Amino acid sequence: MSEHNERRLTEDLQRRIQYQLNHTWLNLIDSSLKDQFLNNFSTEDKVAGLALLDMLLFHNQMQEKQLMRSLIRKMNSHIYKNKHPFQEDNSNEIYSFIAEEMKSASFIPVIDKNPADSSNAWSAILREITGTSDVFFDVGTLPLLISTHIKYIIFYDDMLGTGHQFDTFLKKDRFKINDKRALSIKDLMEKNPTIVYYYLCMAGHAEGITTIQTAYPKIHVIVSEIFNNEDSVLSEENEYWAYYGDKERDKIIEVLRKIIKEKNIDESFSRNLSVIFERNRPSNTAFPLYWYNKEWIPIKAREGS
Repeated sequence: MSEHNERRLTEDLQRRIQYQLNHTWLNLIDSSLKDQFLNNFSTEDKVAGLALLDMLLFHNQMQEKQLMRSLIRKMNSHIYKNKHPFQEDNSNEIYSFIAEEMKSASFIPVIDKNPADSSNAWSAILREITGTSDVFFDVGTLPLLISTHIKYIIFYDDMLGTGHQFDTFLKKDRFKINDKRALSIKDLMEKNPTIVYYYLCMAGHAEGITTIQTAYPKIHVIVSEIFNNEDSVLSEENEYWAYYGDKERDKIIEVLRKIIKEKNIDESFSRNLSVIFERNRPSNTAFPLYWYNKEWIPIKAREGS
């Protein structure tokens, strides 16, 4: 990339980021945070930091609620159509039907008693949206809930990336039968095939969705936003690069790859997306945006990092 082109690109990026600061990020990301983040980059690499900020898909709390409402609407419609496959949607009928069905439902966060886990942040939003707090339970209560003959078990989290985290959550031996044996959620699902299972995520990667649906065909996966491999900040196919020259794009991707390699972070379970939620940073977000240590100040740190 020539010096002239880099200067022009830097100026364009700075203007776009300033617009984001003034109109989109709503002071949740301010100039001081932006400057701290850009100070991670050397002078010659700063254009990559600017591009990463320009790619940022930041969801504030209002937008998070809208995504959650979308999830609940999609799930409610799915439940209704499963029971009434030949009836047209009627909002009054759906509302009455779902209100009755939810009396036999339980929401379970995908969390193993770690306050840094992101699904912890969404419980309050779901309680507000559903207007109830008596259908939310810890995973440890699952055997007891099943014994009460519930109809629906609804798992929830912020993002489905590779599917590895949720798969591990389901397979973990956690319910002791005796000193030598314990059951997993997967075991309980197999023993209780009449229960309907849902997995709600505000965002999901297409491959991760397919992975879970293939491994667990009885779980209905519902997401509000779907991402693909080309949405990675490291993908040359990302539509963000459409207005860049090949040399500009390649230099920025090279710098981002170099930083990720230098920090020695295991990226095998990350999709390197540019998505950030106000309440938390998913592990599938590109690590330079959220990772915090003595040598690196992120735009928004992930709890527990």
